[in-house]
Amino acid sequence: MRNRTSHPIRWNIVNKNVEPGYTVKATLSRKLAKLGRHLAGFAPGTPHLQVLLERLPKKGLFTARFTLRLPSHILHAEKSAEDLLAAIDLATEALCREVDSWRSKARGDYHWKRPAWRARLHEERALVITGGSEEIALGGGLRSQALS
Repeated sequence: MRNRTSHPIRWNIVNKNVEPGYTVKATLSRKLAKLGRHLAGFAPGTPHLQVLLERLPKKGLFTARFTLRLPSHILHAEKSAEDLLAAIDLATEALCREVDSWRSKARGDYHWKRPAWRARLHEERALVITGGSEEIALGGGLRSQALS
C-alpha cells in the first residue's frame, strides 16, 4: 500500500512587474500544500512547479501562471484577476482540477463510467423500488430474485 502523505513540492517564483510580499509568499505556501495533497502518489522531489506572477499595467490585472512538471506530463494553469491573491487562488484551483483530470485519465476512470453500465444499474434500482418477482441480469448471467 502506498504512503499517501503529501510531500513538499519543489517550486520557484518568477516575477514580472510585481514584488511579492510576505502575504503572497505565505498564501503560495498554503496553496501549494493543498496541491501537494493531490500529488501524494509521486516520489518526493519529482514534481516541480514554476510560478510566474505578472502585473499587466495597461489592463490593471495580475496574472498567475503555474507550470507543473510531472514525470510524464506538463500541466499548465493561467488565471488573471484584479487582485494578485485572487489570481493565485484561481490558478491553484485550476491546476488542482487539471491534476485530478489527468489522474483520472491515467487510472482509466472512463472505463468505469460507461453509460450502458449506469443505465443497467438504474433499471435494477427501479425494479427494487417497484418490488415484485423479476429476473435481473447480474454479472453476465440471469438470476431469479424475489423482491419484497
